[in-house]
Amino acid sequence: MTNPEKPVVMTTVAGSVTTYDFNNPSFMVIDLDAKTMLPVNMHSYYIDVAEANATGKPEWRELHDYKTTYEMEDLRPSNFKDLATRIFEDKDLAMEFLKNENRQNKYKDYKLN
Repeated sequence: MTNPEKPVVMTTVAGSVTTYDFNNPSFMVIDLDAKTMLPVNMHSYYIDVAEANATGKPEWRELHDYKTTYEMEDLRPSNFKDLATRIFEDKDLAMEFLKNENRQNKYKDYKLN
């Protein structure tokens, strides 16, 4: 390998449709380029359980998509490395990422270390 600093892969763990640890259920959809089969964007969807219990109607809503929410040009591993750096340096972005990671859990006390 000529450049050991170059990111070559990215992995993520999608949410769960369970309400484990009081998180709202969620799932992820990955858009793929039909020719290259490379990921183009990732969208996360969730149900607000408190709202669903109050109304009796669960409604799946888009929580975020990576390109828009995190202002990513595309999903290359190098852009995820850049996103990680931005999250580390920008407290507002870090808080948004944390809330999305926890599916906008209204009962969680969000704190950055």
